[in-house]
Amino acid sequence: MEHLPEEIVENIFTRVPMRSLMRFKGVSRYWRSKISSKSFADYHRRQSMDYEHAIHLLFAHMYGFAKCSLHDLLRDRVTDEIDAEFPGTSPAVSQIVGCCNGLVCITFEYGKFMLWSPSTGYLKKLPLIDFEGMPSNFGFGFDVLDTDYKVVVIRSTHSFGHAHVYSLKHNVWIKIDVPMPRLYGGKGRFLRGKLYWYEDYRLKSHPSRIVSYDLSTKISDSFLLPTLTSEYSWSKIGVLDRRICVLSHQKPENTVTLWARDENCWKTIVRIPCMEDLQKCLVTTLPLYMAPNGNILFWCNGSIMIYMAQEKLVKKIQSIDCFFNDDMDVFVESFNE
Repeated sequence: MEHLPEEIVENIFTRVPMRSLMRFKGVSRYWRSKISSKSFADYHRRQSMDYEHAIHLLFAHMYGFAKCSLHDLLRDRVTDEIDAEFPGTSPAVSQIVGCCNGLVCITFEYGKFMLWSPSTGYLKKLPLIDFEGMPSNFGFGFDVLDTDYKVVVIRSTHSFGHAHVYSLKHNVWIKIDVPMPRLYGGKGRFLRGKLYWYEDYRLKSHPSRIVSYDLSTKISDSFLLPTLTSEYSWSKIGVLDRRICVLSHQKPENTVTLWARDENCWKTIVRIPCMEDLQKCLVTTLPLYMAPNGNILFWCNGSIMIYMAQEKLVKKIQSIDCFFNDDMDVFVESFNE
């Protein structure tokens, strides 16, 4: 294998399960060097994002963390809840902040954070944060300009956000004051260098704007949700097909509309037949994943549900006991050590 072209070796290795790759590092110095290189880790990560067998739903439950096969769920098959093998004892009262490039950020014991790679077993407890009161919003993502993973913790007032940003590269929290409206929704969704939350709407009947925070520029921005006319409700913010997405329901319609933010405007992706559970619990529904064939997974009222694009129907696949209502994220197997 040492005499094969580099691109062929990389192509073979990217099709091997993560567990096997970790064992292969002990075969020879060449294999260890190849598999441990940053260039291979980046290549493997890009390939894994389009490989269903390397993608899982990761969630926290009463006794730790578990994962489900995305490949099976997208085929309307009940799948086993596999232990995610957290190293050591799982922290009590833990919540998944977000998943990015194979790393998972977890908050536990009301304000502590750690980073964990279920693929490699890497685990790092972050320094304690000097934060007054409880953080109201948080998020996790990758800063492309600084090539750095960052955790963002925000306590927002009516017009100003007091943010603490953790840098993995420098292992330090930095305090930043950010002009932004009060946020709602707990954890932000990460996409292309930005975190997204709803603007706080507790004094209104419904949210009207989504607020973003750029990890590189440290600038906050916002944009309006699609304009609806009659009585309506929104789902939680999701990321599908590398786009910010939300679900909406308007009375008296018997469908739910999936919207995607594309080139600074909202586009209708599909109208989904509205099951009773979906209609009643839309505000806690989380869009999870969209397959190339149009099938869509979402989390609703304690269950994984799927929209079958060809049949144009919604089905409940299986119930999952999450510790928090939406404590679930899409996890892609990748190298991070």
